[in-house]
Amino acid sequence: MKRTLALALVCVLVMLAAGSAFAATTDVDTSGMKLTEDKITFTFWWPYIQDLQLGNLADPSEADVFKWLEEQTNIHIDWIIPPAGAMTESYTLLFAADSMPDIVYSAKSDGYMYAGGPEAAVEDGYFLRLNELMDQLAPNYTALLASNERIAKDCATDSGLRWGFYFIYSNENGKGANYGPCIRQDYLDKLNLDIPVTYDDWHTVLTAFKDELNVESPLYIEKYGNSRYSEWSAGYGVGRDFYQDQGVAKYGPIEDGYGEYLAMMAQWYSEGLIYTDFALDSDSDSLRLPGRIAAWCDNATCAGSNYYLTRGATDEDFNLVGTPIPVQQVGDMAHLRIKDTIVNQYILSVSTDCEEPEIAVRWIDNFYNPEYNNIFNYGVRENESYVENEDGTLSWGPLIMANQDGLTVTQARMRFTMSNAPLENYRRVMGSWNETQLFSQQQWLKSQDDGVISDKLTMSAEEGERQAAIMADIRLFVEEESAKMIMGTSSYTFETFRERINSMNIAEAIEIEQTALDRYNAR
Repeated sequence: MKRTLALALVCVLVMLAAGSAFAATTDVDTSGMKLTEDKITFTFWWPYIQDLQLGNLADPSEADVFKWLEEQTNIHIDWIIPPAGAMTESYTLLFAADSMPDIVYSAKSDGYMYAGGPEAAVEDGYFLRLNELMDQLAPNYTALLASNERIAKDCATDSGLRWGFYFIYSNENGKGANYGPCIRQDYLDKLNLDIPVTYDDWHTVLTAFKDELNVESPLYIEKYGNSRYSEWSAGYGVGRDFYQDQGVAKYGPIEDGYGEYLAMMAQWYSEGLIYTDFALDSDSDSLRLPGRIAAWCDNATCAGSNYYLTRGATDEDFNLVGTPIPVQQVGDMAHLRIKDTIVNQYILSVSTDCEEPEIAVRWIDNFYNPEYNNIFNYGVRENESYVENEDGTLSWGPLIMANQDGLTVTQARMRFTMSNAPLENYRRVMGSWNETQLFSQQQWLKSQDDGVISDKLTMSAEEGERQAAIMADIRLFVEEESAKMIMGTSSYTFETFRERINSMNIAEAIEIEQTALDRYNAR
């Protein structure tokens, strides 16, 4: 489907210094935020998880920050929040509907990306080209791009197309690893076992959990037989999808290491060490809270003893801790994990169906205004949602860190701040971490991220559409057969599995990936 674009543009550009310190107060002049005399409503697709993030809020409009933003801008948001468990499908269906929401949240690693990539999404007429609109109406965002080459590189495609507003970390070093393998520390303590490092260590620990503590299925993996950032296979030197080895693009499932990984996981599964129905993508809380599983990949904010207890964990000793990404031998280095970044993967795009694109761009640009940044990061309630430290910096306050209504930090930060601020001071998150959460991050940082292909890599519309056509069938086949090979129900050996993938034009897809990777590295 092709859509036609027609935009009338005016020119305004205000430059801001990238290193400007953000004011340590939320008492700011908001007189310039009003965007329209008559209230305008935008529809906005954003996959919040109701229980995990919103708690008992009907939608983000009931949260402090979005109430404040509506008052200041005169823009109301009708939130389109897909059902939990159907978010990827909901995103895909946006492009088959008669009309698109005005603003759409995308995130490549989470599966929210147009099949042909951003160039194709614009060329096919779903999202607006925003270069001119940003230059003229988004002075705060364009100032960030102009101030930092790393940011500018990651916020546009190879052709220079700006198709959305990327979420950016305001602190100089961005965000380090905040996700990775975790294990029940209280179970380790009961058996006097150390945190596992190698795959053999993991086998020993998981076996002990099952045999001595009667844990039903010690390890939980995702439905494709791995984890989001390939943490479980990283020790074999392979990713679950495309990855790079010293600048060479590779597709993990056809590499020898992937076969070795599947063989190990099949052994573990046959021994009852892996959750039986992992391929069904089950509700993991129903497994975690009663202790039916004991190890999985999780966020740093979920480590420690508090998070899952507030969600209903039945064991008062519950204590989750991050572990190093497993390797084959002590001293080995894994090269795949969540990537350190200054530019996040999250993007806000304006659809071609938006009737007021200029106002939408101006509305989004408010999130990047340093005058308002503390409000989005810390909220509007002094000494409640935030407190001022002796050095003038801010930290989350008791409404978030010690919520009396039983909200988790994740739920409270959504209610009183922005859960993910488009210009985020990540120190607000790390400053809220307890010792176990900080320790968990250090475990994940023992690995490197140089095997990860940047999610900012882009393709031309033609490349994206061709690769999408090739990879749709391959990824479905790999997901289904990887799971079956682990469960011992596949009719394929690894060699015939690899032969099948090779017959599906994977070599062409790898070549496309390599071409795009080379362009990205040369930006």
